[in-house]
Amino acid sequence: MTTGILAVTVKGIIEVGGISQVQKYSESRMNFNQFGFDPRIRYTFWNLGITSVPIWLYISYMQPAMQRVYSTPDVTTARNMFLISLPVYLLMCLGTIIEGVVIFAYYTSKGCDIYNAGLIININQLVLYTVLELFVDLPGLPGLFIAALSSAAFSTLSSCLSSLSAILYEDIIKVRNPNISAQVVTNISRLVTILFGLIALAATFLISSLPGSVVSLFASFVGCMEGPTCAIFILSAFGRRATTKEVLFGAMCGMSISLWLNLENLFSDVPAYTLLPSGPTNSCSIMSNFSSLPTVSPHGYSTTTSFPHDETSTNFVHETHSITAKVNEEEALM
Repeated sequence: MTTGILAVTVKGIIEVGGISQVQKYSESRMNFNQFGFDPRIRYTFWNLGITSVPIWLYISYMQPAMQRVYSTPDVTTARNMFLISLPVYLLMCLGTIIEGVVIFAYYTSKGCDIYNAGLIININQLVLYTVLELFVDLPGLPGLFIAALSSAAFSTLSSCLSSLSAILYEDIIKVRNPNISAQVVTNISRLVTILFGLIALAATFLISSLPGSVVSLFASFVGCMEGPTCAIFILSAFGRRATTKEVLFGAMCGMSISLWLNLENLFSDVPAYTLLPSGPTNSCSIMSNFSSLPTVSPHGYSTTTSFPHDETSTNFVHETHSITAKVNEEEALM
């Protein structure tokens, strides 16, 4: 995954014309003067800086992280592990931010914001589309990038499934049946892992139909739990009077209110998230370097956006709108 981020970033900088050109084209995205307290503004110093601290703490409190902590031989090793992983994680976050800035600068230099122009339907298709376009002259490299991205996702997914299986056994099954054999425990863990995997697979179809990027959806979901979870850990370190029932009741109340707010935001008429100012779309009919790109609409229709071989043609926009119109007609008939 790290190699893929570096490849897209370096290739994008070369295509744009250097770091100075990237800074020029992405100037509208490099606004660090948002210090207001208006809750209607999504990207401010307080939202991205101060309130991001519980997210970072929650990631270190999650069961996959705790499994790695418990696998260390002593407390000193666990602390060193956190001290080593923290700068690595920061560099990864910084790398993804720079990658996004470079992608925006690349399409701004081309005069085509592919999301607002309708070339992609879901914002999560942005990086994949960019890889296909940047490395169209290098056969196999886009496939390697997709494989690396999938490997990173499956690695995280496997850790989460293993953690869920361990939690279910240790906190529920083992408490009620402490004398079951090791073979039965192994079989139960395997079945539970398969069950949670099927649930995760079903959740992917639901997520694909929700508005917004995967990162924003993850942040919204994690936001329901990060505050109460961090509060429990901090309370356990600094307080002694709170009882188990009081802690659980407070955590459930906090999670319920946060979940209600997020669901109301997703399924109400209020926009799910506020988009930043879009880039230009005046050159979208002549910017493509390849002939076709498969896309999938949110309703499951598989379409292929055709590009004219003559790059001076202006028929591309009409072809794209005609495909969209046909899809809408089919939906109306159904």
